[in-house]
Amino acid sequence: MYLQRLKLIQFKNYLSREFSFGGKFNCLSGQNGMGKTNVLEAIYYLCLTKSCQGLSDRQLVTYGKDFFRIEGDFEQEAVAPEEQSVVQLQALERQGSDLQNMAADVEEAYVPYGKYETRKSAVVAKVIPGKRKEFEVNGLIYERLAEHIGLLPVVFIAPDDNLLVMEGSEGRRRFLDLTLSQLDTDYLFKLMKYNKLLRQRNASLKQFAQQGTFNQSLIATYDAPMSELGDWLHVRRREFMESFLPWFQKYHGLIAGREEPVECIYRSPLEKGPMAALLKKQLERDRMLQRTEAGVHRDDLLFSMGGHPLKKYGSQGQIKTFVLALKLAQYRLLSEQKGKKPILLLDDLFDKLDNGRVLSLLQLLNGEDFGQVFITHTEGEALEELFEQGGLGAPVHYKI
Repeated sequence: MYLQRLKLIQFKNYLSREFSFGGKFNCLSGQNGMGKTNVLEAIYYLCLTKSCQGLSDRQLVTYGKDFFRIEGDFEQEAVAPEEQSVVQLQALERQGSDLQNMAADVEEAYVPYGKYETRKSAVVAKVIPGKRKEFEVNGLIYERLAEHIGLLPVVFIAPDDNLLVMEGSEGRRRFLDLTLSQLDTDYLFKLMKYNKLLRQRNASLKQFAQQGTFNQSLIATYDAPMSELGDWLHVRRREFMESFLPWFQKYHGLIAGREEPVECIYRSPLEKGPMAALLKKQLERDRMLQRTEAGVHRDDLLFSMGGHPLKKYGSQGQIKTFVLALKLAQYRLLSEQKGKKPILLLDDLFDKLDNGRVLSLLQLLNGEDFGQVFITHTEGEALEELFEQGGLGAPVHYKI
């Protein structure tokens, strides 16, 4: 899968700008503050319907404007027509096509390409902050934005990814959830339901404390579905980590240039028992703290190197290498399980990595296991020299 064309209208510092990209390496160079990362932000937004930096839609609009629009033309290998996109079929059904017209409309979105087919997807995001944003694929508007997640898998690597190691568990859970949500729509919808019930339960606990009351029956209406969802999410996360760990360790060795004992261990309160039992045991404490203490919303990943906590003993370079390996393992599992290579976004590639490790990384990404790659860097000439030194050919290069 790769992005052929990107058009930005009133997106951050771009009033109107169009880019054409190649299927492998694409570089954006220029001084800080010129808009290199904004291009990666726009690509990420088209793939996942939100900012990669946690910005609100209002913060993405060009100053003084009231809307933005992003257009992207993607091309991807897809399975045969009998296994066509459920999302596309559902969208056509919502628009009232009969079965005959529906089949014809879907067929037009495919162009024969040997055993597989090259599927062209024209994706458009139309956003007016404060109002419902619209995403459409090939002219079909999603009823729920969550339906889009996973259609265009993406992995983003940024300088502040070291916060995965250095800060609290929320970012590490977000890493898990972002990966699994792109892999499995069912996971995403179950996670959304769980989080909604969690917010409702916490709001009720807080209200009880303020009013000096307690309604056991109301809490029970939250606990039953939360427990079922929590147990399911726990199993799915555990299964994912079993397949994730070998790839993580492999890529860490390749980037570091040597074998080092590294671990990424999944920890959950549900290791002590099913969630229903934990909620019951913790109820009095929850009442006192006015929040739900037990559940998969307390899960974490423990990072270590050589048997020691990475956060405490790892150098900046070791942490950077560790996080790169996490993201490349994320990429590999998305690629294997989705059946298409995600887009890889590398922001400020040289941050905390020497030229030797950067060159090793580029050579790794040049292999068949990886698809389209976007790289930002302040020194365009230095980047081109590395490509030449590694025998990687000339990338598509925009000087911003």
